[in-house]
Amino acid sequence: MRRFRMTATMPGSALRSISYRRYNDFPVRHFSAQTTQPLHAPGASRLDLAVEPTALEQLLDAIDRRIAFAPGAPLLAERRANLLRALGRLEEARNAYARVAAGDPASRVHRILSERTVDWTDRAGPVPFVRIENFLRPDEQARLWEVVADPAASFFAGSVKGDAGESDNVYLRKAEVMRRAGPVRQWFMPQALELIEQDDVLARLGFSRFALGRFELQVTRHADGAHLWCHRDIGPAHPDRHISYVYYFHRQPRGFSGGDLLLFDQDAKGVRGDLLAFTRIIPTDNMLILFPSDRWHSVSR
Repeated sequence: MRRFRMTATMPGSALRSISYRRYNDFPVRHFSAQTTQPLHAPGASRLDLAVEPTALEQLLDAIDRRIAFAPGAPLLAERRANLLRALGRLEEARNAYARVAAGDPASRVHRILSERTVDWTDRAGPVPFVRIENFLRPDEQARLWEVVADPAASFFAGSVKGDAGESDNVYLRKAEVMRRAGPVRQWFMPQALELIEQDDVLARLGFSRFALGRFELQVTRHADGAHLWCHRDIGPAHPDRHISYVYYFHRQPRGFSGGDLLLFDQDAKGVRGDLLAFTRIIPTDNMLILFPSDRWHSVSR
């Protein structure tokens, strides 16, 4: 049971981080993402339990029952919108936030889910993101499959880089990294860069235009049980990363569970807040997601 992931970083006057992830056509539950600042393991375990969809559905049912007795309660309405967002039911969440009284953070979330620009001067609140469907043409995606699924492709054990240095602790990360990703980099990265340089994409992520420099790319293979904990894509070794992205592709029909991208709200100091304050992005085939590298995020089991 295997899935693949490709990451890249690009510094110029600023550094950008790019991630690609592929999940295979087996029933796999996983938790993975690029990292330079992972959460410590005990906290990550609590996080993993807190964001389980089954638990969130139970909370939503309880909120709905309370709203039935107090339909005009604004706090309950906002909590319901937050739970819909945490479940990845983003269209329902957008409509729910529209009915909540104006003001942050509800108004910011509504603008993000409506694919509109948001003022991110204080960098607080929900994570802005840009979602692009059907990113690659069928022939381009087939070309990518040929590389990652080639039996001759060579992989080595992946590691985690954090404040304390590099670690191969499988509790934090269990994955294999492709040794030579150059053939993919040559044609995949120009398309990603062209997209990122569009003014509306940068503005929706809270950035103005800036110069590009070098970039890196990584293809990672995830077998059954592979994972990587909640983290940010910045750290002492990469202080100037700005933008991360994830590209998803998988066999049809989808034959796995999990793999959802979780983008956690934070305060103006970059501290992650309530465990239930996050946006869940459910991956679909040939989808590209972009978000700021300094935001806490994870991928569910």
